[in-house]
Amino acid sequence: MWRVTNSFTVTLGLNWSIQTPPKGEDARQSVPVDASNNQRISANYVFNNRRAAAETGQVWNPLLTWKPIVAGEFDSVYSTQWSNLGPRVAASWNPAFSQGVLGKLFGDRKTVLTCFYL
Repeated sequence: MWRVTNSFTVTLGLNWSIQTPPKGEDARQSVPVDASNNQRISANYVFNNRRAAAETGQVWNPLLTWKPIVAGEFDSVYSTQWSNLGPRVAASWNPAFSQGVLGKLFGDRKTVLTCFYL
């Protein structure tokens, strides 16, 4: 925190958060799988199979099903994000207007205007 003047303050900092996937007995998660081979569907899986089929003049349109996640069979639908790091900058101004329109609008040190980037 840096107090530039008695009425203006700048705060610099670093914001870090961890986002964990839902857990618990009722946090049921499932993943889409290709019913023919029980392979989990991902963007790369779809694009690679469609490309291979298109190169031979075929259409790849598999039967999809949803399979619940069982410990050890599939990874979680969500992954824990450990790298949510970002800057935080804030500025606060406490104006001291005692007369005129600004005095009626803001008052004499009765208002604080804050702007922040998170």
